[in-house]
Amino acid sequence: MKKLGILCVDDEKIILNSLRNELAFICNQGWTLEFAESAVEGLQILEELVMDGIKVAVVVSDQIMPGMRGDEFLIQVHKNHPTTIKILLTGQADADAVGNAVNAANLYRYIAKPWETSDLVLTINEAAKKFIANYQLAEQKKIIEDLNANVVENFTKSTKVTLTDAELYDRVFFERFLNFLEPEIKSWVIEASIGLICADGKVSKAEMIYVSAIASHDRDPEKVHHIVEMIKSRKIPDLEVLKVPSKQVLEILDHLMQFVVNNGVISKSDASFIVYLGGKLGLDKNTSQEFLDLARRQIQLNSEKKKLNKIFENMTPVYASLKDDR
Repeated sequence: MKKLGILCVDDEKIILNSLRNELAFICNQGWTLEFAESAVEGLQILEELVMDGIKVAVVVSDQIMPGMRGDEFLIQVHKNHPTTIKILLTGQADADAVGNAVNAANLYRYIAKPWETSDLVLTINEAAKKFIANYQLAEQKKIIEDLNANVVENFTKSTKVTLTDAELYDRVFFERFLNFLEPEIKSWVIEASIGLICADGKVSKAEMIYVSAIASHDRDPEKVHHIVEMIKSRKIPDLEVLKVPSKQVLEILDHLMQFVVNNGVISKSDASFIVYLGGKLGLDKNTSQEFLDLARRQIQLNSEKKKLNKIFENMTPVYASLKDDR
């Protein structure tokens, strides 16, 4: 994420000094903290911060100021920076101003003067957390939309990936599996997944489900971008040996095998990579081959079930009685 900042605007220097003291801890967290004595100065500082590559997470503004009132200022901020969290301070009960800011500036919170220090600090902290969460979700959504829009060469040709109920279940099931893994094991499984996706040099719709699951699982945009770049470059990771109990080896391989089962085919490169994965998990080639054979049988079974479903669709129902079975 880019550098983050907070801007406080009030025409009274004593108020700005108070805010500076109460929010000093933010600077220790690596945030930029700026102050302005008027709305006009605030807008200028805001644009300067943006030009310096700093995303302004929170703007705190007084209501009663000469020239431009706080609600008018926050509305102007909202037009140019809709994701910035806005907080209004005022020593006068002005329901119209607060309502105006709520409706036209998406006001996050109104705080009356004089404020309780703990309340103000908590409010700004929560506002900052909300901004970060919203930013990460937006980044994550963009990444998934880019994947679905076929930005990666040889991805599925459709401009939008529509999941069936079964495919949606597979995605959620894999996300849930990742959620319960220890960090070191989770990192290994994600890299193994990327390797399996990239093994045959292309990414199918079935594999896109798992790409989307991995991207949705990790809330860190930098990690997700790294994953996407690996898939774009078809980079197959060089995995470390993973020593886990045999029960967990079975669980990991079972989930990874679902990639190729859902794909409906196991290429030579897929098979080679699966044997490689088995070796990194402590399995000999024969045991890894048994997993491959099991996956092939599952693919065949799925194919036969599809054929049977087509027959059922065109069948006329025949209801047997107990006597018919004797």
